[in-house]
Amino acid sequence: MSGPSATVERMRSLPIVVLLVAAAARTASPQDLVIQRWLVRGPLPAPQEDSDRVVRDHLGGEATALPNVVDEGWGEVSADASGGLDLNEVFEGQSTAWSAAYAHTYVFAPEDRTVLLVADSDDDLVVRVNGQRVWVNEIARGLGRGGDTVTVRLAEGWNSLLLKALNRSGGFGLLARLAAAETAGTGDLLLSTVRPPGLVAYHYPRPTVTVGPLLLGPALSWRGGELVADARLSLTAWGSRAFDAVDLVLTQGDAVVARHLLDSLAPGTPAEISMDWRFADLRRAALGAAPLDARVDWQGGAGRANAFVNADRLLRLAGGRIEIGSLQFDSAGGAVQRLSAELRVPAALSGLSLDLLAMGLGPRSRYEVNGNVVAWREGGVELCAPCRAGDSLRIVIAPEPGRPLWTTPTVRVREIGYPEYTDGYDFARALAGRAPAIERPDPIEWLRALGGVGYGALSERHRAAYASLAAEIRRDTLHLIGNSHIDAAWLWPWSETIEVIRDTWRTSLKLAEIFPGYTFSGSSAAFYDAMDRLQPGLADSLAAAVERRGWVPVGGWWVESDLNLPAGESLVRQGLYGQRYFEQRFGRRSKVAWTPDCFGYPWTLPQILRGAPGSSTSSRRRFVGTTRPSSLSTPSTGKVSTARGCSPTTRMATCITSTRNG
Repeated sequence: MSGPSATVERMRSLPIVVLLVAAAARTASPQDLVIQRWLVRGPLPAPQEDSDRVVRDHLGGEATALPNVVDEGWGEVSADASGGLDLNEVFEGQSTAWSAAYAHTYVFAPEDRTVLLVADSDDDLVVRVNGQRVWVNEIARGLGRGGDTVTVRLAEGWNSLLLKALNRSGGFGLLARLAAAETAGTGDLLLSTVRPPGLVAYHYPRPTVTVGPLLLGPALSWRGGELVADARLSLTAWGSRAFDAVDLVLTQGDAVVARHLLDSLAPGTPAEISMDWRFADLRRAALGAAPLDARVDWQGGAGRANAFVNADRLLRLAGGRIEIGSLQFDSAGGAVQRLSAELRVPAALSGLSLDLLAMGLGPRSRYEVNGNVVAWREGGVELCAPCRAGDSLRIVIAPEPGRPLWTTPTVRVREIGYPEYTDGYDFARALAGRAPAIERPDPIEWLRALGGVGYGALSERHRAAYASLAAEIRRDTLHLIGNSHIDAAWLWPWSETIEVIRDTWRTSLKLAEIFPGYTFSGSSAAFYDAMDRLQPGLADSLAAAVERRGWVPVGGWWVESDLNLPAGESLVRQGLYGQRYFEQRFGRRSKVAWTPDCFGYPWTLPQILRGAPGSSTSSRRRFVGTTRPSSLSTPSTGKVSTARGCSPTTRMATCITSTRNG
């Protein structure tokens, strides 16, 4: 690979723009252009056994499609006000399991323009703009409000936008809207399901490269005296043909901080570049003190712009768990005997209190900081309070003999700060109905103050403004209960389910050792019975956890049953056999009927529950697919209207949950 030659520098300058887009969760804005009319075709078979089902051309011409309302197989449909399109309703009466559906619209732009396509799907999603595949997300999920944000470049005139949603089973849908990525916005864009007169081939924008978004990893790494972020930058070419000899140079001030060369860049297909970046440099860029300049050269053109760095994301990384990148492990006989690290406090953490989070190592390990033994208190070990920039921290840990090293220690700032106050601002409005008596935290203000003398005053000002609301909200209690929904048999055999139960429940028992007060809820008497017979040691550990009240058997049914097809007698026997097992094994019945993954409820259910599992029910689904939505009334907490006046309390559960359903 080589960079562009001097000849390229002398080539005719093209009207090129390099754009960088902020990487952040994208919520709907009133200025967004919601796509509410589509041309749809489907469902088309996309078999589970086809490993290429997501990228396969089920249409027979994805890359050239220019459909019209009069074309055979295509039909015009409407989405809801938020852009959500229920494809099960569109294809009512047809099988949609393991199928694909295409949705198309035309978008008019008065000039070449970069926009954000905010999309979602149930399940997998592929996006093409003017025939070029710009997005592939292979994922099992329900339809959200916009989980995928794609940077796309529209050509002047009419553009083709084609979405392919692939269903696995259950829900099937898609959603899309266009949002501004430039000052021009989306107000003058037009949508049409009718093929524009004279449009016989795709239009492409003039040769352009977009750079972005800049995505920062899940955690900072503390290496010596520096905080380092894992960053990923996407590079996308736009035009009718591939770009050759692409050279990306990122500079800050007079220094070149990164350079990447690519032989070729296909249009519409992002190339992702990974790099490590010092937190201090990212901070200076976010504050505008030393912007990151991106220059892209290729055979035939060039462009440049400043790279946007998200101040909110930087503050959340600094306030989150910080990995110790220079942590050393000394082992003997297959066991870790010693962990050590030598660190220096970076300027961004000056004036703050830092704790070593050592839940996984436990209280019987030995902790030394700068040669002094430090106590383990509720999972934390104090490193310094307050810390000063440049202070040395020599950390040595002798793990408890025989204790597995389930998690490695991390570092966290003890004081609450920007992330807590920002999220708390929204919590206050949701839970108390009003915002604190202060402006919403400004990330630039907080990032500028971080590590300086004004940070404490800024934090105290927010603490005082939040105090009264915090006291009001704390009168209520939110209980978080661990759970893992495990389908007894869906896309796998029972033998595999046994392995999943064993591994999941063992992990939960380990988590209870690491995190005091952790409580897990496990359902399905059939699962406990299987562990009794096949994993007796694990079964005894579960029984002991139940006695300690760290484990709660819930449901009182033999399995988490479907509630739509079985007869009432079948559901009664679920409760009979399940509760009889719980009484024999644990000496008590379950008081919670657990239905976290049911797609509907008969109105006779409360009568059955009153006679079998218990006095309260719990669900995570809002009665999806039920034919009598009014028969179980409240989506949160309340009474239900039932046969014979039976009224058990119903609750929509809020759980720390994982799923095993494909």
